[in-house]
Order: sequence, then C-alpha cells, then structure tokens
Amino acid sequence: MIWLTETSTWLPAEEDANSDYLWLERYTLALFYASTNGQSWSNKDKWLSSEPVCNWNGLSGACPGPIVLINLGNNKLAGSIPTEIGNLKSLTDLRLHENQLAGSIPSEIGNLNNLTWLYLNNNQLTGSIPSTIGNLNSLTYLELWSNQLAGSIPSEIGNLNSLRWLHLFRNQLTGSIPSEIGNLNSLIGLELDTNRLAGSIPTEIGNLNSLKYLSLGNNKLAGSIPTEIGNLKSLTDLRLQRNQLAGSIPAEIGNLNSLTWLRLNNNQLTGSIPSTIGNLNRLTEMYLHENQLAGSIPSEIGNMNSLTTLLLDNNN
Repeated sequence: MIWLTETSTWLPAEEDANSDYLWLERYTLALFYASTNGQSWSNKDKWLSSEPVCNWNGLSGACPGPIVLINLGNNKLAGSIPTEIGNLKSLTDLRLHENQLAGSIPSEIGNLNNLTWLYLNNNQLTGSIPSTIGNLNSLTYLELWSNQLAGSIPSEIGNLNSLRWLHLFRNQLTGSIPSEIGNLNSLIGLELDTNRLAGSIPTEIGNLNSLKYLSLGNNKLAGSIPTEIGNLKSLTDLRLQRNQLAGSIPAEIGNLNSLTWLRLNNNQLTGSIPSTIGNLNRLTEMYLHENQLAGSIPSEIGNMNSLTTLLLDNNN
C-alpha cells in the first residue's frame, strides 16, 4: 500500500484541466485496485502507471478526461467493492461481472447518477440491495443475478423509469415483490426466479406493457395468478413454476398472443384448464404438471399448432 501514501507520478499534475476530479478519480481507482486484489487480476495492464487512466486495462473515456466505462468482467477480481466507488460521478457503465467479489454492494453506488449499465452478476456478493440504487434514474440494465444477496427487494427500485432489464435471479432474496415494480413502464425483462420470495404476485405487474420475459419461478409465492397478467400482450415467456400458487388459471391468460413458453408446473393450482388457452397459437412449450387441476382437457388445445411439448401429468 506504499503507492497510496507516497508522492507518485501516476497522480495528475495540479495544472491539469479538471485536476481536482482527475486526482480524485485516480486515487479512487487505486483504492479500487487495492480493495479487489489487483495484484492477482488476470489483466492489470498499465494500472497505477503514469499514463492517462483511459489507457488502463478495462477503462475508457475522454483522453485526458474522466472515465465513463469500467469493464473488468471475468478478470479475477476478489475482495470487496470500496465505498469510494461513489466518487466516480462520470461513470455510465460499470461491469464487474463474473469475478469473486464478496461483501455488500456499497450504498454509495447510488451516487453514480449517470450510470446506465450496472453488471455485478456472477460474484459472491452478500447483504441486501441498497435502497440508494433507486437514485440511478438513467439505469437501463441492472444485473445482480447469481450472487448471495439477501433481504427484500427495495421499493425504491420502482423509481428506475428507464430500466429495461431487471435480473435478480439466483440469490437469497426474501420478502414480497414490491408493488412499485409496476412503475417500470420500459421494462422488457423481469427475472426474479430462484430466490426465497413470498407473498402474492402484485397486480401492478399487469402495468408492464413492454414486458417480454417474466420469470418468478422457484420461490415461495402464494395466492392466485392475478387476472391482470392478461394485460401483458408483448409477453413471450411466462415462468411461475415451483411456487405455492393456488386458485385457478385465469381465463385472461388466453390474451397473451405472443407467448411461446408457459410454465405453471409444481404449484397448487385448482379448477379446470381454461378453454382460452387455445388462443395461444405461438406457444411451443406448456408445462401444467404437478398441480391439482381437474375437469377435462379443453378441445381448444388442438388449435395450438406450434406446440411441441405438453405436460399435464400429476393433476386430477
């Protein structure tokens, strides 16, 4: 850590334009290097050198000038993300995926107001998702999947009006799905599967008119499938399998004309299969097995000319 305390040639000269910020930026990147075990990275080319930071591996931006991109995915980063990451106010793209980062996501990440891409997936991050993430109004991609995150999904996530992809699957998240998710009008993909989420599916999910992928499987969700799910006319993939959902399959599911995958298996669904399911003529795979469905198989199922897989076993 001597290089952090000694006067060093990698610090910008005082007369440089924006020298205060550029100094802070280099100092912050040095702390980041130390905190994430930089000596063991796969590629640390030019880090802590006297060259402009835009020439350091994985960084880009104006030369000279502030960096806008950190892309150090799959680079053997370990240790933790330092709180000082919040100093890098010019960042629009932060990609630290597929590493061995541990510890929590610092709340200071909410200071990065220009951020549009945040990729922290495939690490070993723990703790909760900070509520300050709701400050990132420009965010379009939020990728936190395949970590060990716990606690509830913060309601502030509903502030991210520009968000197109929200991927939180394969964590240890608990609590209910916040109704504020229904505010994310630009959302294309919502994947919360393989967590420990409980409670009911919020009816506000029916507000997500642009949604194409909805995956809530492998949780502990209960209650009924909301009829509002029939509003999601752009939906191509609906996965609610392996929960504790009860009640009947809503007839409104037949409104989802773009649907190609439907997985409702391994729940506690009752009642009959609605005849409106025959409207889904683009459906290729339908999994309704391991429920308590009764009645007869509707003849309208014969209208589903694209169907390649149909599982109805272990029902009544």
